[in-house]
Amino acid sequence: MNEYKWYNDDFQNNSSSDANGTADSYESNIFSDEQSEQAFETKKKRKMSKAGIASIILSICLVAVVSVSGYYLFSQPKDSDEQFSQTLIDNISGEEKDNNSDSNVQKLVTGGNNGTVYSTPEIVDMVGPAVVGVINKTTYSNPFAYYYGYQQGSEIEQGSGSGVIISDDGYIVTNNHVIEGATEITVILNAGEEYSAKLIGSDSRTDLAVLKIEAEGLVYAKLGISSDLRVGETAIAIGNPLGQEFAGTTTQGIISGLNRSITIDNKTMNLIQTDAAINPGNSGGALCNDRGEVIGINTAKISFSQYEGLGFAIPIDDAKPIIEDLITNGYVTGRPVIGIAGRA
Repeated sequence: MNEYKWYNDDFQNNSSSDANGTADSYESNIFSDEQSEQAFETKKKRKMSKAGIASIILSICLVAVVSVSGYYLFSQPKDSDEQFSQTLIDNISGEEKDNNSDSNVQKLVTGGNNGTVYSTPEIVDMVGPAVVGVINKTTYSNPFAYYYGYQQGSEIEQGSGSGVIISDDGYIVTNNHVIEGATEITVILNAGEEYSAKLIGSDSRTDLAVLKIEAEGLVYAKLGISSDLRVGETAIAIGNPLGQEFAGTTTQGIISGLNRSITIDNKTMNLIQTDAAINPGNSGGALCNDRGEVIGINTAKISFSQYEGLGFAIPIDDAKPIIEDLITNGYVTGRPVIGIAGRA
């Protein structure tokens, strides 16, 4: 086969013949036709390989872009669902953050203050509307009623006290001794409206009672935690001493003592002691802390002339389970009873 020899222009032809007459050549610059075709094919394959690699890289980039886009497209609704669920839980639990002023005012009135300390006037605005007057009436059946200026069978007022609204639909907590022996109970709201109240249940041992009036949307007081109290904390008493003439009277002092064992009418109770003035008619009213929460139900005072500033309230932690039992069952459950009762 004929052999074509290509030389570089930089070289001169200095070839000479050897003994066999064969010419020397610059092999690094010489290619046969077949070698040229092979070199061309190799270059073509190299170009194709480079194109394939570029295609693969481009494919990987496209897959990565699609994956990232898909992640954001499909993950965002899930995050929204979780956020909606959390918001719903917060709303149900009453922890929603509402910037509406009316809603915030209602939260303040109901004591939803998240530990905020308020001034006395603010606490009176918050809790005062939830403190009511309770009038104990009975049917006068004395056969000598005429001589006492009454008609036989007439309703007369035999006592009055205070109460605290604890729900917007009209449940009210007061003292048992305020409504004891009543044939009719009247509740007078802070604004002056009068309602006939139904006795849901009472307990003489703890001196607590629960009433119910038919009303909706009432301002009610938030019940606090009395076990967290410390001697020296602010104590604010709100009630109706001496009847409706002095309705809504507010007195202020401190928590003077805790777990005071006091015996009243042969019943021993552990009470909160305060120097906030508590007078006849304050019974059943609210003893509040500086966060506008009811931490006690005012119930008694030591009234000897040589003593002053010795008032007592039922701790709200002791009252809560009694209130729940009275609302649910009408009496306090879980107490064994034994004794003898007589009747004529």
